[in-house]
Amino acid sequence: MLEAIAERVANEELRRGFLDDGDARLASMLDAGVGIEWTEMREYLRGRAAGTDPVPPKVKKWRD
Repeated sequence: MLEAIAERVANEELRRGFLDDGDARLASMLDAGVGIEWTEMREYLRGRAAGTDPVPPKVKKWRD
């Protein structure tokens, strides 16, 4: 039982770290006003998942 609780706590800590990292990246993107268009990122990720070596999408300024 203790092992199951420890595993659950460890998983929750990993999840929280993942969410915190995402929040920090979003804040950075919003502050900088730059990002990657989702359609381009989706195609890049599909290529990676298919085992090809796609060219990474370029960061674009989306606000002044």
